[in-house]
Amino acid sequence: MNSRHLAALLFAITASGCAAVQVKDLDQSKAGLAKPAGCTIEPFIKKWPEQKYEVFGTLEFKRKVKATYQGASEQDSRTVVLKELSDRACELGADALHIDDPDYDDIGQSRSIFAGERVITAELIVYRKE
Repeated sequence: MNSRHLAALLFAITASGCAAVQVKDLDQSKAGLAKPAGCTIEPFIKKWPEQKYEVFGTLEFKRKVKATYQGASEQDSRTVVLKELSDRACELGADALHIDDPDYDDIGQSRSIFAGERVITAELIVYRKE
């Protein structure tokens, strides 16, 4: 295991216990190089990339939600969810995320009136050369 993989793995282990985004089933041998915070991650919502790729892990976004009759709380907007997932994906060396989760569709919609814990999953994607 080289130093870039070791650094990313150690970060994932230490940060996943307290963050809203947890890492699952990480195969660091398939991951890309860790990227700086705020890097551009391509989100694929309910579709997959057309170019060659590999999935090397899963992220789980967990947050307690207090909803009102006007819709889901502001802190649970799609923008916040995507930013938190993307930030973690950058740290782990992903090029893209695949999200195909019914809870993601309901974020910010007036029909998502509930309180409790929301869990949204996303697959970590790294592009491969043809």
